[in-house]
Amino acid sequence: MVMESGKIQQQGEAQPSPGVGGARAQAFRRLFQRSSYVAMLLDGSGAVLAQNDCAATTLGLGGPGAVLTPATLYPPWAELIVREQGLPQAREHGYWRGEVALRGADGGEHAVAQMLEFQAAADGEEEGFILLATALADGEVYESALRFKRLFEEHPYPMWVYDLVTLRFLVVNAAAVRHYGYSEREFLGMTIRDIRPPDAVDKLLCDLARVPRAGAQHSTHWVHCKKDGTRIDVDISSHSVKIGGRAARFVFAHDVSARRRAELTLQLQGRAIEASVNAIVITAHRDGGDVIEYANPAFLQLSGYRGEDLAGRDLNVLLGAFPDAADSAALGAALQAVGEVTILLRNYHRDGTLFWNQLHVAPVSDAGGAVSHHVCVLNDLTAVMRYQDQLEHQANHDALTDLPNRNLFGDRLEQAIHYARRYAHALWVVFIDLDNFKLVNDSLGHQLGDKLLCTVGARLRDCIRGSDTVARLGGDEFMLILLDSQQGKLSPQMLRDMLDAVAAPIHLDGQEVTITCSVGVSLYPDDGDDAQQLLKHADIAMYRAKDGGRNQVQFYAAAMHERISERTLIEAQLRHALARGELSLHYQPRVDLRSGQVMGMEALLRWRHPQLGMVAPARFIGVAEDTGLIVPIGLWVLQQACAQNRAWQLAGLAQMRVAVNLSARQFRDPGLADDIVRALAGAGLEARYLELELTESVMMQNIDAAVEALARLKALGIALSIDDFGTGYSSLAYLKLFPLDYLKIDRSFVQDMLGDASGAAIVRSVIGLGHSLGFKIIAEGVETAAQLAYLRGEGCDEIQGYYFSRPLPVDEFTQLLRLETALPCAEADEPGRRTLLLLDDEPNILAALARLFRTDGYTVLRADTPQQAFDLLALQPVQVIISDQRMPAMNGTEFFSRVKKIYPHTIRIILSGYTDIESVLNAINRGEIYRFYTKPWDGAALRENVREAFQYHQLLHGEKPR
Repeated sequence: MVMESGKIQQQGEAQPSPGVGGARAQAFRRLFQRSSYVAMLLDGSGAVLAQNDCAATTLGLGGPGAVLTPATLYPPWAELIVREQGLPQAREHGYWRGEVALRGADGGEHAVAQMLEFQAAADGEEEGFILLATALADGEVYESALRFKRLFEEHPYPMWVYDLVTLRFLVVNAAAVRHYGYSEREFLGMTIRDIRPPDAVDKLLCDLARVPRAGAQHSTHWVHCKKDGTRIDVDISSHSVKIGGRAARFVFAHDVSARRRAELTLQLQGRAIEASVNAIVITAHRDGGDVIEYANPAFLQLSGYRGEDLAGRDLNVLLGAFPDAADSAALGAALQAVGEVTILLRNYHRDGTLFWNQLHVAPVSDAGGAVSHHVCVLNDLTAVMRYQDQLEHQANHDALTDLPNRNLFGDRLEQAIHYARRYAHALWVVFIDLDNFKLVNDSLGHQLGDKLLCTVGARLRDCIRGSDTVARLGGDEFMLILLDSQQGKLSPQMLRDMLDAVAAPIHLDGQEVTITCSVGVSLYPDDGDDAQQLLKHADIAMYRAKDGGRNQVQFYAAAMHERISERTLIEAQLRHALARGELSLHYQPRVDLRSGQVMGMEALLRWRHPQLGMVAPARFIGVAEDTGLIVPIGLWVLQQACAQNRAWQLAGLAQMRVAVNLSARQFRDPGLADDIVRALAGAGLEARYLELELTESVMMQNIDAAVEALARLKALGIALSIDDFGTGYSSLAYLKLFPLDYLKIDRSFVQDMLGDASGAAIVRSVIGLGHSLGFKIIAEGVETAAQLAYLRGEGCDEIQGYYFSRPLPVDEFTQLLRLETALPCAEADEPGRRTLLLLDDEPNILAALARLFRTDGYTVLRADTPQQAFDLLALQPVQVIISDQRMPAMNGTEFFSRVKKIYPHTIRIILSGYTDIESVLNAINRGEIYRFYTKPWDGAALRENVREAFQYHQLLHGEKPR
């Protein structure tokens, strides 16, 4: 450029490029058209839209139809600076200053100090730039402040010139006046220090010392103060000038407060994202789906991935190797939604560990309103979900056994009923209550009681199938839901196995405890079609099992309602029976089988009610046990029995023991020994005349405690016996530890022993076991001569039962003692007698056979039923038996199978006209039958064969018949 004294030598009228118009072009022409320095209006890419007269005459560019771009306006090196620095920085900061060269039409370069001012898009006009350039040779010289002021007066950004010596403002533009709030007169009376805060003055002085006397100073950051005290952040660029011969600097101030606040906000937000404990991911939205662009440290820690592992991948990486279809669909829908979405997903750590994630997805739109990114915030809810699971588990499960509780059981029962109704399946509701648990709990302590409940719960769980449910309702009550399934049909055997499993010994801290349970069962739909009815009826059936002696299963029957009503009545009346004098004692004698003499008696409680009459013990003893009334009643029985026995002695009758039954509650009472001592002392009875009977199951509940308690009782000098032996679960290893005097065989075994091989085997085993341990054996419930004879033959010591005497009231028992009533002694067997037993359900056959064998000198016994035959076998020694095969109650092979086990020395012969050959052959092969003959028979041949049978018996067993 060629300038003289600031005046342009050549000023031709230059027109803007075709199509350029609007407010921005008009303002440009008004401000710069006749300016003495180069001015151009540029578009967003730097192409020239319009130029002033100085630019047209100085550069000579822009003829008709010409398009001026940065490539034609600058030499290559300058174009590079403008493209890479000037345009971007002006767009970012609002302006840019630099020293470059403009290229003229002749190809020459003009060195200039150039400023680019950014013009943002507004009012329908696109973004652009204003280019201002001054020749470097003359850029520092202006003739007057007035001319300079006209050049920058209407510039939108604050600009001023200050004196380098005095630092006073020489000229300010209108933008500075508006922006800082001072009037022009105020500004001209101030120095540049006055617009700085006090804490920035030292920095200003240091900066002034470094400011070059000529040339430009690159942009620096300052804090200025407005008139109202507001602090603003500004970027300052300056250039040396001379105004009126005074050294000065021309300053361009750009308020960047908003930008700095935005930058600080972005910095704080970025730091917040980095420091956030919530996992945050930013994804870029693509046509093919979202991909991860950024993940904060919390996300990397939560997922286990590194940043480089996630870049470019989608969020499905969190769904694991085998994504759940529902989770995949939910995630995809969230990333496609137009608004914010929150979903709950099951995600997986890089190592495969599951974690629950609450994912909040917020879309981010670009300038055009289209979704460009998603901000995804992940909250790890694993602990919350686990806690919720724990709460749900606790709400639905028993805290002690971890079995389903009443709530969950009720829900499952409703579901089971619905299933059974829909598919016509069988359904059982089972109510289980432990027998005498309170006594065990009181004796062992609640801690061991809880362990026992846990053990029982685990055993019940092991007994059921996967489709069944076992629950604990509370206390010692358990419930089962048993449903037909592919795992098997329902059967009573399942319940019997359950009884056995519960009753097996339990080891608790070195103690062995045995407990039984009572089980009640209701069936759907027979016993009810809703949950309440089924539960009620199962409960009723369970109480029926309690009343029936415990340790058993009872299925509900309608008649049980009457028993429940009766139980309620019995309980109410029993509470007053003792006080009203309604209770009394009967005595049943015990007889020695060798001498036939009465050796003792058992005291048995009886209750005569004014309206109910004589109430059977089975109706009220269980109620007394359950309610605790057995304790005062039992103490009264003990006192009465001791007093009555002493009264008989004082009356001169035989001195003998009286046996008193102890309940489980009494046995667990620590004060039992003291009660016994007081009862004996009160009656004046010696301890050796008292015997205490305990059931086997009571003693096996807590072995160590039982041994200790029995030792204390034995030390008093009384006798001890186990009642109902064989019905419990005694371990022989512990039985020998008990200081007992008697074992009593339960009446159920006595009644079955003549016709049931198992019953007979148990009786023989108990007798042999008791004698080997030094105990005497007492058989209860002896009602027939055959039973008596069998027990005598097996060496039993004593019996009691209706065969000799029923339980008698005091007066009648006193008469029995006075008469010295005794049992006839057993007749000695005649040596060498040969006895033949004939069994046939046809009387004429029996008569014919008896006539046939009478001539041979045999003692012939005749029976027309198997049971009659068993009685005869017990009463007399028999060597040979002839039986018919086809009989109504039991066929001959089955009869002989039992006989072989009970009386193995007998010789057994089948004589029948109707024969199942296969069953007979099998019986022969098992050794149950010696010979088989058909009807009608050859008399001579049959007599010869029987004679051979007696000879065979003598050969085997060494008995020589007479």
